[in-house]
Amino acid sequence: TLFRSVDPANVTQVNVSLRIWKSTFITASIHSLNLIVSAELKSENTTMVLNNNDQRRETVIKVSKELHTGRVPLWVILLSAFAGLLILMLLILALWKAGFFKRPLKEKMEE
Repeated sequence: TLFRSVDPANVTQVNVSLRIWKSTFITASIHSLNLIVSAELKSENTTMVLNNNDQRRETVIKVSKELHTGRVPLWVILLSAFAGLLILMLLILALWKAGFFKRPLKEKMEE
């Protein structure tokens, strides 16, 4: 029981936080975790009319492990390496065309 009494208001909100460490959850022998949150609304005020169907709420939150290992296909690795080398070659070519690799000291020595 979290609250014995709640001040009168139009809206009352309760936030509950839960942290499950990923490493603990992965090494555990369970595959999923169900968190069941239930709440019940009761009023001692007889002038307040409550609908009997809306007095109890229950929410289920399910956290599951992934069953596959998450391996990356070989073609993705090869394509990424090729694209990276292509970008590197284009960058070097652009810098070379812009004169970035010219040595001013070498030109002065030749004169």
